[in-house]
Amino acid sequence: MIRVSAAIGLFTFALTTAAQADLVISTAPTSNVHCRPDGTCKAKAADAVLNVDQLQSLLASGDVKVKTKSSGIAIAAPLTWTSSNKLALDTQGNLSVDAPVVVEGRGKLTIRDRELLFSSAGRIDFWDTQSRLFIVNLMYNSGNGHYTLVRDLPSLAAGVAAHPLFGLFALTADYDAGPDGTYPGAVVPTTLTGGGFEGLNHTISNLSAGGGLFASTIQNSSLRDIHLANVNIAAGDNATVGALVGSITGVVTHVSAQGHLSAGANSTAAGLVGSVTGTIADVSAAVTVAAGSESCGAGLLGGGKWDEWLYVVSFAHATGDVSVGAKSVAGGLACSVQGKVTQSWASGNVSTDHTQNQHTLGGLIGSLYSDDLSNSYALGNVTSAGGRDWNGGLIGNVEAADVRSAYSIGTVQIGGAARDRIARVGAFFGRAVNITSAKDYFDRDTAGIAEACGSVCHGIIGLSDAALKTGLPNGFDPAIWGQSPSVNNGYPYLLANPPQ
Repeated sequence: MIRVSAAIGLFTFALTTAAQADLVISTAPTSNVHCRPDGTCKAKAADAVLNVDQLQSLLASGDVKVKTKSSGIAIAAPLTWTSSNKLALDTQGNLSVDAPVVVEGRGKLTIRDRELLFSSAGRIDFWDTQSRLFIVNLMYNSGNGHYTLVRDLPSLAAGVAAHPLFGLFALTADYDAGPDGTYPGAVVPTTLTGGGFEGLNHTISNLSAGGGLFASTIQNSSLRDIHLANVNIAAGDNATVGALVGSITGVVTHVSAQGHLSAGANSTAAGLVGSVTGTIADVSAAVTVAAGSESCGAGLLGGGKWDEWLYVVSFAHATGDVSVGAKSVAGGLACSVQGKVTQSWASGNVSTDHTQNQHTLGGLIGSLYSDDLSNSYALGNVTSAGGRDWNGGLIGNVEAADVRSAYSIGTVQIGGAARDRIARVGAFFGRAVNITSAKDYFDRDTAGIAEACGSVCHGIIGLSDAALKTGLPNGFDPAIWGQSPSVNNGYPYLLANPPQ
């Protein structure tokens, strides 16, 4: 398995709150902050506050540097300046943007932090694309440097075409792609090498295309902080396509997509990312996905067409239904994975109506190879019409893997008069070879099948629907899992990746 340098571990993406930050920029009076004549404002204590009006006044007359230590900076009130002066936000912790930041003039913004995090109310807008943006995220070795600002998709495509090597681009505002018409392929057909795209928590809506936003990016590129709403992607045969990107080596984080995506035969089609070698974290997709025969289909992540693998998926979820053609592999979250999956879930149904055999379908993952899955679950039904398929409520086919603290509730069905000993169908796993399983469960009332696995397996327990809803299963960590009658229909849910 290839392990890129950007993927160095499992990262928790909890937003920095005002209470966690060393310094909060808000409407409250300034306290525990010392601003020197040279424009440097530094926190003197862990509960420091910098009044936003004072900061805007300082920016009107000169450059300002706001500096603090490990717990970070939180922007809790709208911040705007019209001058060409520079605001530098410097911390070894996270920068949490919880309110709009608007650079109205030809100003400059420099960010140096561990991780740039946006709440739903936060974004960074630039009114002038000649403004300057410089970002260094200490967590990653990709996507760092000076960014070219773009306000629309044609400008993004032209920018990447002009600077395909190490180009960094940022979207200055929300963008409605409807008036652009239908792009014949990916919006950005040029491969971006060693660069990055920063959406600054903006939304691209109404994108219609024969491919996703990016065709491909390689060599530790990063795509982050962008949301795609009402996408309509229709690719042809032999495609590798996701609403965000077809294939990437690097990092995808803080990204979501919603809409519809389809591809023809012999394709890898997924709601967000087609194939990846790297890290996928804090992402979601509500995309209905359909793929043709001999394809790899998934609600969020294709993961590669049998021979292209990813490294780590964390804090991910998908809610769209997935359907595939004959002789295909499909999963509610991911299609074919060789890598770690943790704190992730899928709720969409996975199906094929082709009676031709040799499908592999899983409520969460189609096929998982040679790594581990933990603290994850699947809610969707898994249905096929063939007789020699490998179908599982959680995973269709799993080999040489460790699966722990997971559950599935979906109905698993397999049809066809040709069903015989080659078929592998189970409420949890379809086919399972050389696996370790512990603290794993399935809902024996909703599964429609009594067997946990279509082949020999151990350590997977069937619980009644009532038992699964009235208390966390034995071994589920209450620091990771929650349960409430009003959340997730009463089933266990992930505290750091809750249902939307």
